[in-house]
Amino acid sequence: MSKSPVRVAAAALLSIVVGVVAPPALRVEAATAFNVSWQLPAGQYRLGIDHVSSVSSGGTYEQFYEYPTSVCNNQAVLPNPFRVSSATTLSQVRLEFYRGTWGCGTGATTAGVALRLTPTSTTQNIGMVQFPTVGGANTGRFTGRVLSSTAVT
Repeated sequence: MSKSPVRVAAAALLSIVVGVVAPPALRVEAATAFNVSWQLPAGQYRLGIDHVSSVSSGGTYEQFYEYPTSVCNNQAVLPNPFRVSSATTLSQVRLEFYRGTWGCGTGATTAGVALRLTPTSTTQNIGMVQFPTVGGANTGRFTGRVLSSTAVT
């Protein structure tokens, strides 16, 4: 059975129209870079960025920043917005913000927040990063006895 020229033309036109009007949500482009804007309360911070892709990073941060200054002048200062950039396609990015008091080789982390982002073609604004406070609402509480024969620090 042969196809008529009208049927062939209609099928070709339909395939073009369907391809053009497909909603953007159906087309997912692989991302290797995107920008993130942010706000932080007053304090000293560190940000470790873990690229989540098909290639394992081996447990290290691919990007690391300090804010508002580099405590020992050996880390990059976090810009706003900052660019997440990878040599491989990213499925997600994990941002680990830490607040604390640090000196060169000393100090302590007082709070931490982890966020997961899916890369997009536009700048993502994560707004004010909120940190938990001990005893505050929506923070975890550990109760019970510590079972250890040595000091727990």
